[in-house]
Amino acid sequence: MAELFRVRLDEAIAEVERELRVRETFYPRAVSSRRMSRLTASSQVNRLEAASDFLVELRTLKGGDHEHG
Repeated sequence: MAELFRVRLDEAIAEVERELRVRETFYPRAVSSRRMSRLTASSQVNRLEAASDFLVELRTLKGGDHEHG
């Protein structure tokens, strides 16, 4: 059953990058309407960017995306 939830590293990277693009659109509106603070938005984007960087580095260390998980 756990096998159903595994994704390739390239898929995980693509999903994180997609989410970053969504937040680039949503967060400025949320901050300007005061639904979110600028600090919170920046912190969340920074953490997501760090996750993306980590996954890209992991892919480099693995020599590509030849394995699942």
